[in-house]
Amino acid sequence: MIDGAELTLYNKNGENISIDLSPTQLKGIIKLLGIQYNSQTSTYTAFSDEGLQKFMDKTINSWKIKEC
Repeated sequence: MIDGAELTLYNKNGENISIDLSPTQLKGIIKLLGIQYNSQTSTYTAFSDEGLQKFMDKTINSWKIKEC
């Protein structure tokens, strides 16, 4: 079982931002991306960029994000 993860954001200046994700945040990202891991073949599948864009256009792009 995974207890959490770290998300690293890269920019053109070479400065990286790392964000620790809680198990709940990681679970949400995995579900949102449609990531499924096949342990027998050590492969994974995920939603396509096109499918994610359509979903985001209908839902997430209208959400307001509060600054931390």
